[in-house]
Amino acid sequence: MNIASRPTATQTRVLGATVLALLTMSATAEQADIPYPSALDAAAVVQSSLADINREAMVIGNGDILGLLWDRGGELGIRVSKNDIWDARVDTSQDGPPMKVDVANHKWSPGGYPPSWRKPYPQPRCAAVVRIGSSPQAGASRWRCIRSGGKVNQWLRDKDAGVMAISGSAGASAGYRWDLELAQVGSPTSLKLRLSGTPGAQFYVNVLAGGRNAVVASGWRATPQEEADVVFPIPAGSKVSGIELYVMTKDGKRTENRVGRIVLEGDKEPLALPPGMPESAVQSARLDLRRAVATTGSVAVRALADRNVFVIETAKDVSLEEVQTAGVEPAECGEDAGVKWLHVKLPGDVDYAGMEYAVAVASADSQKTVAIVTSWETKGSVREAAVALARETAGTDAKALIARHESQWSQFWAASGVKLDDADFQPWWYRMVYYLRCFAKPGAVPVGLFAGLASDRTPWHGDYHHNYNAWQPYWTPLAINHPELVDPWVRYMNAMLPRLKWFAKTTYDCEGAFVGISSFAFEPDPAGCKSVNQRHIAIPPYGYTLGMIGMSAQNLWFSHLYRPDKEYLEKWIYPVVREAALFYCSFAEKCQRDANGKARFGPSYSPEHGAFGVDNVPFDLAYARYTLKAAVAAAAELGRDAALAERFAKALDLLPDYPTAPDEAGNPVVVDWTGCKLGAIKVHNITVPAVPVFPGDQVTWFSPEPAQNLLRNTILHTRHRGCNSTVMFSVAKARLSMPDACEDLRRYYRPEAQPNGMFHWPMHGFYLSESVGIAGAISEFLLQSVDNVIRVFPCWPKEKDAEFTRLRAQGGFLVSACQKDGKVVKLTVTSTAGGKLRLVSPWTGKIIERNTQPGQTVDVRE
Repeated sequence: MNIASRPTATQTRVLGATVLALLTMSATAEQADIPYPSALDAAAVVQSSLADINREAMVIGNGDILGLLWDRGGELGIRVSKNDIWDARVDTSQDGPPMKVDVANHKWSPGGYPPSWRKPYPQPRCAAVVRIGSSPQAGASRWRCIRSGGKVNQWLRDKDAGVMAISGSAGASAGYRWDLELAQVGSPTSLKLRLSGTPGAQFYVNVLAGGRNAVVASGWRATPQEEADVVFPIPAGSKVSGIELYVMTKDGKRTENRVGRIVLEGDKEPLALPPGMPESAVQSARLDLRRAVATTGSVAVRALADRNVFVIETAKDVSLEEVQTAGVEPAECGEDAGVKWLHVKLPGDVDYAGMEYAVAVASADSQKTVAIVTSWETKGSVREAAVALARETAGTDAKALIARHESQWSQFWAASGVKLDDADFQPWWYRMVYYLRCFAKPGAVPVGLFAGLASDRTPWHGDYHHNYNAWQPYWTPLAINHPELVDPWVRYMNAMLPRLKWFAKTTYDCEGAFVGISSFAFEPDPAGCKSVNQRHIAIPPYGYTLGMIGMSAQNLWFSHLYRPDKEYLEKWIYPVVREAALFYCSFAEKCQRDANGKARFGPSYSPEHGAFGVDNVPFDLAYARYTLKAAVAAAAELGRDAALAERFAKALDLLPDYPTAPDEAGNPVVVDWTGCKLGAIKVHNITVPAVPVFPGDQVTWFSPEPAQNLLRNTILHTRHRGCNSTVMFSVAKARLSMPDACEDLRRYYRPEAQPNGMFHWPMHGFYLSESVGIAGAISEFLLQSVDNVIRVFPCWPKEKDAEFTRLRAQGGFLVSACQKDGKVVKLTVTSTAGGKLRLVSPWTGKIIERNTQPGQTVDVRE
């Protein structure tokens, strides 16, 4: 193997103009062109409908604001959100004492499910609906899709009737809600439907009063095949505010309910609701990923890259519609010299002051600008700030705005790219990288479970879920060469340290920091909190998995490995990694000892299986090892905390081996806890036994063969539910170069790929921020770096050509490579930070090493 080194910038100045051309070959992303523009353009999303907000809405965002553009029954709308708009109230007034764990005696106090979790808050909130083409007064009531579980979900008007249709998987259902206008709310005595259905069709009816309270819930019923009137009595005195209609397919085949009449009777005049939604005005729609613009007909929408403003090119009127929230004062709306605005005050609690935000829309001929400003960004009036921003942007030359926007997106796409002989993985990679940039950028609040709020109330409070979900969105940026997008998570974890340290001390009487299953934006320091339990929501058993603090801190250490920066390490990375390691150290020191003198590492909970109280969960052990090693390495690099690092090293020695049980052939398999029998967990939520491979990074392709064989056998015996572990399990296989890794990922996600380029997440819904991990997994098939050793095409099929440019590896190395006809024909590595390059030769399988300087590019040849 030959290694040819290109000169650094400093060397180039010395050598003169004869080698200037070589320098341009080491260009940074900001100076470079988009690597594969045709591949990027081919990933654009093209649709003929935008009617289904979950499956067809086009996503536009700039890392802080995000919009879902869809056809809401004949007119276009955008549900707009902003990462820092949260109803962040917490009400623990009815909660009992949280669980306390006596580590030394392996005992714990009971902790019940907290009533605070059942509140409708904390919750990220949709800022508003931007209406394109009508005013808020023009027929505000309409049918709205609230569930779209099928591959086809329709509620279409057919002459005087409506046809509600669904097809997809067996048991899939779709639902639609009609919210009555305030003047229509009354006390009818019955709801009458005239309906018929295809064979096997099912229907369900809810009559709502006072918001979401269902005073009539029919349950699933067989739809009559011959047209018939079906009457539902409504309890006397019910103030009916809306109705919901659902359709279900029992076998997955297309099923239709035909609804001829929908009438509320018995109160004043009968109120007839129009069945079905008008035919879509959208005939074609396109999302251009390269330029970050969504177009349909004569309408084009951008979320400007350089400011929190949506720019809408349209001659139609654009207005704002409030998204009403129970328990929140209605929005104040008005107009300031032609700029329309909407102002919302989200309440606080005894420990939290609440927040405000304003949305404003200004017009300049065929350019409309929609600005969003929150009280986290200004100490002055949010209304005045939003109006000023919308007006200023509307007064800026449209061509200049668009040019600046497209320039920033070009810089983003220039950072990296892939060109794959794979009709699934190539567009998936680009679409998920685009989606990531829509909800993440430096300085923004991290997005929660859902990036794009299609619903007014997301499951799990739209929280930060610490046993996997919040980890995946901020692991993905590293390999795709956008380490800056990890910044929101880095800053959030630092801000949370006071609460995490309080949790470790209060619950475990341990030093360091610990995190539960759920956390939220804008959580105050518990030292100043007056609420019950210091305003902390603790959820047993899910909130007591020991590995979660290590997983939550891991992306911070990853950030340093992939983007070495000593100053950033000291200020932002080490404080969190140190406290996470200190928790594991303190906990291990308190643990009882087994016969070998090792810690009985518990009590804990395997996510999400079994009961609390088990020991030596592989998830916990892998992350304890990872975090303690990271803290030792960080302390050495910074030249500090030598005594503490020595203590961490001793704690590492206390950790036991992963628990195993024999398979049918007598070979060991890692199981979920000590004493767990093989097969006791038939289907995993988190693939706990495989975590030591990935994401725990403790057993690698470079580990001794017995360790690799143990984990390979473990992976072969592990099954999962097909939601939380799909990405991490495929990557675990890829880390050990197991050949079915690629096809596993394809098999999981091909049925879940949606018309709008996004993915349905089984059992969770749509617009899951963690879905960007698909791009991370594909990148792992192309490039891996663990233990600071690089492998190219470690799990990519030999029969498929592939090429990538500037994917990022640990050590801050940017790698570009090409595989053609099963052979690597090009491999270059650029060092961003200097240091030792360690790389497995794709030709010999041996590790080669080379010291590098910042900016130096190395050609690796056979």
